[in-house]
Amino acid sequence: MKSKLFGIFDIYWKEEMMKSSGGKLRFYRKLKFSVGLEKYLTGIANTKHRHAVTRLRISAHHLPVEQGRYANIPYDSRICTLCKSGEIGDEVHYITACNDIFLSSIRKSFRDELISINRSFISFSNQDLSLYMMSMCDDSISKCVAKFCFNVLEYHKNCNMTG
Repeated sequence: MKSKLFGIFDIYWKEEMMKSSGGKLRFYRKLKFSVGLEKYLTGIANTKHRHAVTRLRISAHHLPVEQGRYANIPYDSRICTLCKSGEIGDEVHYITACNDIFLSSIRKSFRDELISINRSFISFSNQDLSLYMMSMCDDSISKCVAKFCFNVLEYHKNCNMTG
């Protein structure tokens, strides 16, 4: 009975996840494919770092892509507030491409750390790297990913408070 109920819920969950093509779960749908507890929720001891990963994964943050959604700003107009690239200020942009000098610096250190763990990261595109790291399926990098996510969100928050 329990497995039948779980199967029904799993089907329902997948249908609900796929219903909306945009909006709140745009990034999360690229990362989550099944119902269940994510390993990083019990594997990352630092609460602030773990929360940062979760906030990025479920778009519970203050990046322009999400703030613009609440302000009814068209998706294409939710531009990064830290750099002059004109790119959409979404999760992928901030963790892989924003050319703000501080974010570029911490991203370089982060990528160097990833590459020291696994050289194949050199060949990853920004999109592939963001999806791989935010899937949180690789225990060897989950703690450094969580720390990086925390640093990105904190920096963005502090820039918006002072700027």
